[in-house]
Amino acid sequence: MQIAEHQSTKLHDEFWNAGCNFYEKKANQTLLLSFQDEYGLNVNRLLFSCWFSQNFQFLLSKEAISNEPESFSELEASVSQLRDTRRDFEDKWKKPIIGHYNMARYHLLESELSLEKENQSLLVAYYCNGKTQSKSVIGTISLDLLIMENLERLCLGASENNLLSQELHDKMMQLSLDWIGFEH
Repeated sequence: MQIAEHQSTKLHDEFWNAGCNFYEKKANQTLLLSFQDEYGLNVNRLLFSCWFSQNFQFLLSKEAISNEPESFSELEASVSQLRDTRRDFEDKWKKPIIGHYNMARYHLLESELSLEKENQSLLVAYYCNGKTQSKSVIGTISLDLLIMENLERLCLGASENNLLSQELHDKMMQLSLDWIGFEH
């Protein structure tokens, strides 16, 4: 394995673990799912924006965001379709699902998580390529602003025309503060 591949794998594992640990807290899960369900935002992009900001202390390049490979949006659409299928299945068979239905639900969820992990891997490989993690510690206020800017750039697009509603801004601010306050 080449050094760059090893570094990418290491970073992906760090991101996956940080994201899973953050998501485990019910309040964080509720907040993240509200971004997904109410605004159509991608949870992996939200988590990546926070993690990248804290670990690399860079602004995500608008040019890089604009030039993302089409495979990113295709994979994200596949994850969304699979999630909808799993939710439809759960709604139809109601919880608790037993027997073979439970196994089918389990496999749908595992497939969804596998694609989520692939999505995270692509984000890490694309945006962390050639960057080194920062050894300095920036202040909470600066980190908060950096996270907010990266959330807006990566989740809403690189154009200047994407204006946040006050409600979405407040939720992103809450996510930023929750991420900063969370023990990773």
